[in-house]
This record gives sequence, C-alpha cells and structure tokens, in this order.
Amino acid sequence: MAADMARSSAGAGAVAASGRRLYILPFTRRAARLVGKLDRRGPLVIIGSRQPIASRCRELGRHEFMSPYEVHRHVRAGGARRTFVSFPEMVGAGTASAAVIPFAGELLAFSTIELWLVLEGFRPYAPRTSLFGYRLRPMPASFDEGDGVEARIQQLFALLEHEVVNHAHDHLYPAALHRKTAAGTAAALVDAARDMTAIARLMHMRGVDFGATRSFVSRLQEAAEAIATTR
Repeated sequence: MAADMARSSAGAGAVAASGRRLYILPFTRRAARLVGKLDRRGPLVIIGSRQPIASRCRELGRHEFMSPYEVHRHVRAGGARRTFVSFPEMVGAGTASAAVIPFAGELLAFSTIELWLVLEGFRPYAPRTSLFGYRLRPMPASFDEGDGVEARIQQLFALLEHEVVNHAHDHLYPAALHRKTAAGTAAALVDAARDMTAIARLMHMRGVDFGATRSFVSRLQEAAEAIATTR
C-alpha cells in the first residue's frame, strides 16, 4: 500500500472532482446517529471488522463491512463507486500499513487506509460540534509536497481528534484508543498469541500431529512472553 500511496500522491489534485466520499468519524453515539442519516443518500461501507463495531452499536451492524485490505483491493480493481465510513480508532493498523502520530495526548498507531482513499480521489468529510450543532465539514484534500504520511494523517484527522478529546463521554469504546498505543498493541499481540496457543492445543487433543503442534505452541508461548516483557 505504501507504494500505491506514493503513486497516488501525483494524482491527488483530482480529489474534489471525483464525487466519491469518505466520512471520517469518531466512534461516538452522535456519529452513529449521523450514519443513520447518511445512509438515506445511498448504501454505505464501513471500514473495519463488524464484531467490535456492531457489538457496541447494534444499528451499525446492518451495513456492509470491509477490512482495509478489502477496501484497497476493491478500489484498485475498479469496483462500483462506494461511500466509505471510517471510525479510525476502530480500524486495525497492521505493521505493513500503520503510521504512528500524536493524537489526544499520546502516540497512537493508525491505519493508512483513509489517507490512501483520499489520494485515490475520495473526498473526506468529518464532523464538528459547534454553536450550530453537529455538522459535517469537508476536510482539506490537498497536502504540501514535502509532508510525510504521518503529517498528512494528522491533518486529515484534525477534526476527529477535536471531537474525541472534547466529547470523550460520548465515546462508545474508550479502550479502543488505548489499544492503539505501544502498550495496547503489545497486549493485543499477547492475547492473539494465547488464543492461537489454545487453538493449537485443541488441534493436538483432536489428533493432529503432536510434534508439529508442540513446536507451534512452544514458539507462540515464547513470542507472548517476549512481547509481555517489552511492554
């Protein structure tokens, strides 16, 4: 995706004319209600996994979901025009496509999928609470030539950060932000390693090759212990 992002930078000037939209929203109750109004204009695709989002906001579960990888593949393949919705704090940031930026007083790791979509011609919008209510505003879709990925994502997430900081009480999953810190990422990796260890042990109990599963479990335990000691 990094190479695609570099190539997309050259065509970023076509963003405003494309008509495709990307809504960058905080994972709050008011933003969820806003999505209910947006889908009257046409079907929406939410970026991320259904389970953590829909389990905390049931009404969002009726929409289509795509992982960042699926979004990337769909757009690259020239699929039908889509309107994407992203709750960035709920989108996983894999090691191959993550950027660490200052956000809400901490350094957090975010996926780069939102920036990639903007560079591919999607017009970004974000909400802002003001005296006039809770309204969507178009975000700047052009960047200084010398800006790196982190600086561009900071610019793109400016309104998101403002809403998260000033309306923390409205957030549907406050722990999501902690999971994007270095300590939170390490904890998630430990949990994943433990889950995989349990699966491997179950495989062994059901008669899968003992030597292979024992080696697999051993290496996963070592990985989990190594991650845990570096948090």
